[in-house]
Amino acid sequence: QTLSPRERVTEVLMPTGVDSEWPLPTANKKYAAKEDIPVSEEHGKSTPLSIPPQSGRGLPSEKVKFTGLYVITDPSKLNAVEFARGAMEGGARIIQLREKDKGRALEIGKKLRVITREKGVLLIINDWVDVAKTIDADGVHLGQEDMPIREARRLLSSDKIIGISTHNVNQALEAEMMGANYVGIGAIYATKTKDYGPIGPKVIEELRGKLSIPFVAIGGINENNIDEVLDAGARNIAMVSALTEAENLKEKIKFFIKKIGCD
Repeated sequence: QTLSPRERVTEVLMPTGVDSEWPLPTANKKYAAKEDIPVSEEHGKSTPLSIPPQSGRGLPSEKVKFTGLYVITDPSKLNAVEFARGAMEGGARIIQLREKDKGRALEIGKKLRVITREKGVLLIINDWVDVAKTIDADGVHLGQEDMPIREARRLLSSDKIIGISTHNVNQALEAEMMGANYVGIGAIYATKTKDYGPIGPKVIEELRGKLSIPFVAIGGINENNIDEVLDAGARNIAMVSALTEAENLKEKIKFFIKKIGCD
């Protein structure tokens, strides 16, 4: 049976409870595109995702297959295609293309779509809704000041994934109410890839049990502080610098997948 991207995201990220699967937000169905919409020059920017912490550090239900590691490319470091290829060899199952230039996002996105589809890996496009639509990516990631979720859903088909960056509990709950399929929460720690201050791992504890969609902790997380993030309740973790600066990307991916406990 072929699963839609929205169904597959529940296999890739970890649910809020280790014994239950994530429900897909029904609110999205109201905004499903009913006809093809031409690609426009409009797009939403994106901010860091936030997600609710999950209870316990045990292994997930056998019904759900996932890694819990959300890999993000860095346009200032490495070749995105080669980076993604190495990440997939290490076991990554969801990759977000972060590229500020729309033309390059389209060019690189097309190449990533080919190799991710071959490996059965989810491809999320940061910011550019129309690029995601054009290359038939699995979804898009938006920020607080970007295109509204309802508009993004109107442009994308109903089975596509829409993630939202959030920086506090209220934003995360609002994103779920508006129909997001997952949220990112952060920045947990200071990070060079974003210019806003850290909110700390305590927000993960505050989110526990409040969201019914996946949430992903993001921002400055590395092998030196990941235990603190996991202990706070996070089960899905996004990384940029900890991976792009790794000497051996494949082994580093394997390390974090094992560390999160989702292998």
